[in-house]
Amino acid sequence: MKSLDHVLRFREGGVYRAAVAGLALPPSAVGRVVHLHGPADKAQLLQAFARSFGFPAWFGDNWDALEEALGDLTPPSAGLVLRLSGLEGLDAMDAGTVQALLELLDDVARDWAGRGDLLVVLVEGTGPVTDRLEPIGPARAPERPGDQP
Repeated sequence: MKSLDHVLRFREGGVYRAAVAGLALPPSAVGRVVHLHGPADKAQLLQAFARSFGFPAWFGDNWDALEEALGDLTPPSAGLVLRLSGLEGLDAMDAGTVQALLELLDDVARDWAGRGDLLVVLVEGTGPVTDRLEPIGPARAPERPGDQP
């Protein structure tokens, strides 16, 4: 399993599942938390993003508007770690919406990579869709000479 440190060091942007709750960010990482508080539907999910990022009034509450608004962000040079929490209920009730969100975020991460920026999305919790994501674990302690593998 990759560690978050590895993903950041090698700038492997994308959407991952946090293997442990409250996965600590390294000191060099800039993070933003989107607490979704159990959105019941797509509209509530989009509003949670709008509130968290302070999107302008023109934000259209649709997938295209979310993709455009995230694409227009200027991240810090070290990249941005976006931590999503509270998707479990929606993932269980409406896996299609969660799948669409995660695909959109992966597309944004790829677009950012194309311009030299880094977006790492950490999804906390479990569910039918999120369980299929590649897990990311905490940083491992450096091995010392003589340690057994």
